[in-house]
Amino acid sequence: MAQERLTQAQFTQLVAEVEQLSSQRDEEIDREQMEQILPSIWQLKAIRLQPMDENKLEILISCIPKI
Repeated sequence: MAQERLTQAQFTQLVAEVEQLSSQRDEEIDREQMEQILPSIWQLKAIRLQPMDENKLEILISCIPKI
């Protein structure tokens, strides 16, 4: 069985496709992180931040998960 080699053009296209798939994966991870964060943001919005001192605000901010 003869071994086939990629041409430079095929290799370049393959690299471009791998980079595109990698970029799509990164975007999916970001989307997953946003889905984890959104419930916390909605909870904060539901609290209706009326006049609030800095201590309460710091406590609320500390409840948001860090990425």
